[in-house]
Amino acid sequence: MDKAYRAERIKRIKRIKQNKSGSSRSGGTSADRADLAVQNKCLNDTCTRWSCLESIQFVKFEYVKAGKTIVGPIHGVYGRGFTQKFVVDYPNEYITSVEGTCDPVSDGSNWVRSLSFKTSKGRASPTCGVPGKRTFVFESKGRALVGFHGRAGWAIDAIGAHFGPLPIPPPRPPVEKLQGKGGEGGTSWDDGVFDVEDHGKQTMLGYEEFELGYPSEYITAVEGCYDKVFGSASEVITMLKFKTNVRTSPPFGLESTSSFKLEKEGHKVVGFHGKASHELHQFGVSVVPITK
Repeated sequence: MDKAYRAERIKRIKRIKQNKSGSSRSGGTSADRADLAVQNKCLNDTCTRWSCLESIQFVKFEYVKAGKTIVGPIHGVYGRGFTQKFVVDYPNEYITSVEGTCDPVSDGSNWVRSLSFKTSKGRASPTCGVPGKRTFVFESKGRALVGFHGRAGWAIDAIGAHFGPLPIPPPRPPVEKLQGKGGEGGTSWDDGVFDVEDHGKQTMLGYEEFELGYPSEYITAVEGCYDKVFGSASEVITMLKFKTNVRTSPPFGLESTSSFKLEKEGHKVVGFHGKASHELHQFGVSVVPITK
């Protein structure tokens, strides 16, 4: 702890002794700064940034209000420790609870030691900081987190949360089915939107996976091949390859003479359909417009 830092902490402790006041927040009451700015009318917290060392050094929040992004100020001291970021897919996703810990430090005050967030989609942010002994949870059932308040000086001394009505999700854009490619054998199947099931028969070779970094990553196109193989009366899909807004998957299967590409400009894939028996004969996609 450097001399300037120690001197500032001593000054603040003296001021607190002269004017003791309680706080309903979690953490300490040592900071002499005003409460963190609160966006009471904002619909939801969409982006949370924080920095940590031995405690949470600063927090910064981005909100959406009337369709516009509002970047809040930095609370605490920027530039110490490392930073992390947690993004929420608002209005389809919102923060439902905040968990954290706080502990006293050497000068007798308290600091918020760690923070983590949970969302309506069951996601949890990484825990930032080193968890302390005293834990706290902010949650209001049936409501969404809409803002923060607290105290900050050299670090985050206290933090609290505001909750409001749940955001109304936007209407789903119209889904368009692109014609499937491949053979005409088997029976039709359609998984709809984001409801994928197994089709065909799994072999002894098992299966391979291609995992997306959803919601920031999504499929934009599917390439494939189909051909007649021994023992099949109709063409079967022999290879599939997926292209996202970030990368392209390796080919799954073997290339053959007939190839295809399923894609629509300005759209993303949200579902699959096709035809299958004990083999996959035909493969198609459902798409929706890409929106920000």
